[in-house]
Amino acid sequence: LSYLSASAVSELTSAKGFHGALLDRGCRHLHPLKYALGLAKAAAEAGVRIYEGTRGQPQADGASGLVTTAFGAVKARQVVLGCNAYLGKLVPKLAGNIMPINNFVI
Repeated sequence: LSYLSASAVSELTSAKGFHGALLDRGCRHLHPLKYALGLAKAAAEAGVRIYEGTRGQPQADGASGLVTTAFGAVKARQVVLGCNAYLGKLVPKLAGNIMPINNFVI
């Protein structure tokens, strides 16, 4: 970590009114939307069909590969849950293993 003076903060960022900052050159950040779009593109190129806006309900066992929707059911060898951490009891087997985390970057 290195300390930045107010003038250094102004030179490096568009931030206004800061008296200083800590710069961590060992830290990294990714753009969540670009990451999600990149994953979706790679999945589509691999032959995966993505159905946005379709609520699917995996089976409680989390292993059968069966997902039901309002329009029918899909059976697959593998099911990927593309969700955030707020799954509730969507897959009870996973519920105790997921912890929501907040990340704030200025």
